Amino acid sequence: MFARYILSLAAFVLGAIIPGIDAQFIGTDTDIGTVGAAGSSALLTNGSGTVTGSGPDIWARNDNFHFLHFNQTGDVTVTVHIIDFTGTYGWRKAGLMLRNNLGRGSANTMIQATGYGVAHQTRATEGAYATSHHHGYDKTGVWQRLVKQGNTVTAYIARDGDFDFMQYNSVEVELGEDYYVGIALAQNRNEANTVTISDFEISDEAVSPASEPIEIGDTGSPVWVQQVDEGLWSVKAGGGATIGGTADSFGFFDQEHTGDIVASLYLDKLTRHNNDSKGGLMIRASHDADSPHVSLLVTAMDGLTMFVRATKGGETTTKNVGVFAEDMDLRLEKTGNSIKCMYKQPAATEWYVLGTEDVGFITEVEGGTGNYYVGRALGSGESGRHATLTTGALVVTAATSPE
Repeated sequence: MFARYILSLAAFVLGAIIPGIDAQFIGTDTDIGTVGAAGSSALLTNGSGTVTGSGPDIWARNDNFHFLHFNQTGDVTVTVHIIDFTGTYGWRKAGLMLRNNLGRGSANTMIQATGYGVAHQTRATEGAYATSHHHGYDKTGVWQRLVKQGNTVTAYIARDGDFDFMQYNSVEVELGEDYYVGIALAQNRNEANTVTISDFEISDEAVSPASEPIEIGDTGSPVWVQQVDEGLWSVKAGGGATIGGTADSFGFFDQEHTGDIVASLYLDKLTRHNNDSKGGLMIRASHDADSPHVSLLVTAMDGLTMFVRATKGGETTTKNVGVFAEDMDLRLEKTGNSIKCMYKQPAATEWYVLGTEDVGFITEVEGGTGNYYVGRALGSGESGRHATLTTGALVVTAATSPE
């Protein structure tokens, strides 16, 4: 891998000394399987250029495509900007790939620009049938990123103009200690096609967020979190039952905590899918769908509402004030078994108490250790369909003991 950077440096120096010679990012072009036209690449040291190739597909148990690749070991973060990938075939594919070997049936994972949008496709083991995770998203003008930590590979995407990447999907794949990373291209036909890219970069560090969103219950869709501006985050999630009754179905972007805390969150707005959409701040005993919790949520029908499930599998009770739907500060204060729900407008100095609930579940979970979860909670009200919650940063501090 060290040699890769030495060759790139040598090419860069050569290009600087001899006019007319472009500095190249040195990789290896390989046609894997059967292709209709030989592939090639022209990539500069700044990570911009083109990759051209053909091949029927990257799919099922065997692949036929072009691969511009580099040797890699250990963990990695690889990033590229897809500028243009035009064509008439819907399942044309181009993007970042991590691959165990150069055989047709190799384990691999790839974040793809296709004619139908972005897809994250994986063959988890040698010779296994490939699987694909895809949702509607822009085809070009998109940034792709793959992050490998051990056997876990997480795909991230961002549109041009986005503030930061959004986690798209995560998989387990057997790549081995020594593997390949690069740009893969299949045309879904045998004639050649070209992808134009920029900002192709390989880093030996695994860049990932401190916490990742999860689904509680069966929401029918992934949970997506993205920083959209300085100090603002967007959470998108589905959910059928959402939050209420005896079990929940929602997206949770949380942190694990223990002891007494004060958790504060600025809620900018809830973009609802229907009248059952709800989102806000939650303290939860576990990630089980029927877990006890205390939550302060904005709802489409009732405004700001306190939700409480005091026991595992118990019925949820609610209390609302019928005011404020957005642009407010939320706070949950846990002291012992007592959780106080408070709110205020951002310009105000005084917190209003919606209610205080005495619950014993916090000290009874996780084998008596007292660990629990605090974070942003969002349910859309319909399985497979997203609502969006826009918030500030979650701020958690140790609670001060009363004098």
